[in-house]
Amino acid sequence: MTKRFTKLAWAIQRFRTKRFIGFIGIIVGASFSVWLYLQWEAAPVLSAIGIFLAGLLLARPVAALARRLFVRTPSWRHLGSLEFGGVDLGFELTGSGFGKAPREIVEQIASPGDRFGDGRFSLILWLVAADEAGDHWTLVQEKQHESTGQTVWTGSVDGNLTIADLDESGRPNPFRAAHRLAKSELDLSLLDVSIVAWGRELLVDGSRDVAIGLAHTAVPAERLRSVAYPRATFKRRSHLVTLDPHGTAKALGWSLPGNWLGGAVLGMLEALEHVESGSWLALERALVPRWREKLKFARIDRGIEHLTGRAYSTSGRLK
Repeated sequence: MTKRFTKLAWAIQRFRTKRFIGFIGIIVGASFSVWLYLQWEAAPVLSAIGIFLAGLLLARPVAALARRLFVRTPSWRHLGSLEFGGVDLGFELTGSGFGKAPREIVEQIASPGDRFGDGRFSLILWLVAADEAGDHWTLVQEKQHESTGQTVWTGSVDGNLTIADLDESGRPNPFRAAHRLAKSELDLSLLDVSIVAWGRELLVDGSRDVAIGLAHTAVPAERLRSVAYPRATFKRRSHLVTLDPHGTAKALGWSLPGNWLGGAVLGMLEALEHVESGSWLALERALVPRWREKLKFARIDRGIEHLTGRAYSTSGRLK
């Protein structure tokens, strides 16, 4: 019951109340006009039937328009630089898979002349698994950057596309890559895969093109705790995290924002929005104090002059 009330509170926060009241005023005014019309018309029954049929035809587009007008769209879905919690996370969003079919996504990513068309890009994949109570969890990956040795935080799976991920027409297919990487890195099978976005991600030693996806697995969340990555040339560990505002804020607050890969943060936000629509507002409120505290202690321990890379650039951008 408490969870239901929490979801209702998130939905209310996302609502644009003033626009909704104005919309209701227009509906009431139109209904009153129709009522007056029916009072003086010779055939009110036929008029009412016509209005009813028109309402049936217009119900779906009006509902879609209402959602667009009255429900706040998550800020990170707008093309451009990714900012969350007042921090520039070093990710340039160039395409979104929201509302698109898999075939359309593959065609758009592999379009001639596009940066992704040659298949030289990476995939960050977030797993979503349910436990016996019906709560959702994911795996956060902590690893050392191969060239710099710096600890970075990313999604459950993070790897490059290879020739094995090309489809029958020779186009790079991130859906194929998701199944291959999940099997090779975690020995897990996926139920479904969604590509939510793609763009360019800033790294400590350059940048890379990356696609971001979500995937459900039939493996119970309780068993994910024992999942381990195979031996590699760099160290990495997995951390089981609840997909709710508190658990997500805690995970993102484990490190300075500059140590999180921007595409990975975008994927985590989408995973949370997928599980608890609208809860990103609560996440932002819970996360900002954690990042402020991290940055404050980073200044005390190391001095502002020793803050390097994006950790330094983001330190002055918290609102």
